[in-house]
Amino acid sequence: MAIKEISKSYIFICDGCRKEHRQEHLRRPSHWMKFILERNALDYQGHAVADGTIKRLLCDVCGEKIGEAINKVVSL
Repeated sequence: MAIKEISKSYIFICDGCRKEHRQEHLRRPSHWMKFILERNALDYQGHAVADGTIKRLLCDVCGEKIGEAINKVVSL
């Protein structure tokens, strides 16, 4: 009889392209990005009624695309 140990690992999944990254610790992969856009969710009259924050975990490729899109939109 043989016994094989399977080490505990975590699978991170990109919220953009669904790419997977497996590692043994729970910290965000060093080359991935955490995108957070804090905002309020508004009702039809424009009053803040809830937290409308957007949080995304992005791989390096998707994170760069988001960064480029933001810079393109806000550049004057």
